[in-house]
Amino acid sequence: MQRGSLVRVVLVALLVLVGTVPATVVAAEPTVDLAVDGTSMDPGDRLVVPENPVLSVEASARTTVERVVVRVDGRTVQTWVPGTQTMSESMRLDLPNEPQVIQVVVTGSDGSVAASQITVVKDEVAPFIGFDEPFESDPRGRPPADVSLSESRVTLSGTLTDASNVEFVRITREHRAQTAVDFEVVSQTHVIRDPGEEFSQELFLGPGDNTVRVVVQDEFGNSRTYDLSFSIADTTDPTLSFDGVPEETSSSTVFVNGTAADNVQVNDVSYAVFGEVSRRSVVVGQGPAADPARERVRFSREVELVPGPNRITVWATDTSGNEVQELVVVNYVRNVVPTLAVDETRTHLVAGEEVHVYGAARDGRVSSLSVETVDESGTVVDFAQVYDGGDVWNDIEFEEELGLASGGDTTVVVRAVDADGTEHVTRYAVPTAASADGEGSSDDAGALTTEVPAEGGAPADEPSGESEGSEATNTATAVEDGGFGVFAVGALLLVVLSVARLRNVTVDVPIEKYVDMEDTSVSLPSLSSLPSFPRIRR
Repeated sequence: MQRGSLVRVVLVALLVLVGTVPATVVAAEPTVDLAVDGTSMDPGDRLVVPENPVLSVEASARTTVERVVVRVDGRTVQTWVPGTQTMSESMRLDLPNEPQVIQVVVTGSDGSVAASQITVVKDEVAPFIGFDEPFESDPRGRPPADVSLSESRVTLSGTLTDASNVEFVRITREHRAQTAVDFEVVSQTHVIRDPGEEFSQELFLGPGDNTVRVVVQDEFGNSRTYDLSFSIADTTDPTLSFDGVPEETSSSTVFVNGTAADNVQVNDVSYAVFGEVSRRSVVVGQGPAADPARERVRFSREVELVPGPNRITVWATDTSGNEVQELVVVNYVRNVVPTLAVDETRTHLVAGEEVHVYGAARDGRVSSLSVETVDESGTVVDFAQVYDGGDVWNDIEFEEELGLASGGDTTVVVRAVDADGTEHVTRYAVPTAASADGEGSSDDAGALTTEVPAEGGAPADEPSGESEGSEATNTATAVEDGGFGVFAVGALLLVVLSVARLRNVTVDVPIEKYVDMEDTSVSLPSLSSLPSFPRIRR
């Protein structure tokens, strides 16, 4: 009995094993693979598509695939009953423009079940913009038809709403400006790529009417356009600021530098000095066309001054005609030309090789002073820079030892440059050793001889010992009579001209050869040098 019992136990165990193994294999879950528009999808994946997509389903089971069910957002849209071990089917989904949950359930003939769930978003709708600046609007609403602003520089910003990713936001500003003969349209475009959920762009609008077109597009090419209108009403005056114009200057000119700014844009800048009728242009107007560079304009002008206070008025005008003026007063303290002098009582020779020069520049504003000696040809023999400090001094004294010329006379040259940059020069002739000792210093006095060529040879009524073609020389004596010679010549001319008038003739009198009006020692011409009556021509 024990042996029979053992056999029965073994048989029962084998039956249990045989019955258990097939049951486990049959109960295995089916498999299901999904793809949307050719893109494989694992359970839980999400995909955005631009249109109704094609769903592909592949299923298999150990026995047979009894049923395949497709559900969209919980609603059954397709059922297949293949009755085969494998199945491959596809269908086009009709989806709304919002995220949809797609679920596929596969049932085997043995009662086993498998399922896969994904999310599909169909995006056929263009993005929306909810504007935040310079006005506010609802993303699904309509922006205002016209927006009035008082400044040209504005920030346009907003929030983006779309089922997919926004590819870009393109903003185009156009300003229509009236010119002298026609309208001028000035445009500027900005492109913001991959903005995410928000965008912000600074714009510069021109005075008057501006149109702004905003185009937003998603990754599937769905785009939406917003046309905005902005009106710039400028009632604010420009502003002027100066870069430290001095209240007092010793220069004859002054630079008036500064900046003109406006809440819209500057048109022109001009100035005038008190007493002038018309303004002088500094920044020329370029018209009302939108130009960001005209929001702030630098200006600079060198203005000539007159001695004393100078009232300089500067005007700035914007493109809307608003104007501001500022007054600056600059007192011009004119430089006094320095007086240069060499102290002759103290200046002296040193061993006959150098000159010890004393002198000064006074009553002026001196920025540079030098002393030099030159020879008779003007060549510099020696040089000393007394002062070149850059600052301006009223009085400068100097004492220098300079070399003398190796031969001939020596001249001391003093040069001073005033605060205006003008050079002033004075010269002093260095006395020779003999004149310094008081010897040989008297002026030579004596007769002056002037050689006058005779016209046509000797006169016909005077004998001549010269051969034909020779020159006759006449001598006149210097008369130092304080000007009597001039009157004598005049009287003689009067007699000659009177006789000529009576006889109606023309007289050639070369009197300029004898009279030097700058010389008090006048040489009288001899009678023989004057034209004789036989030479008078009718």
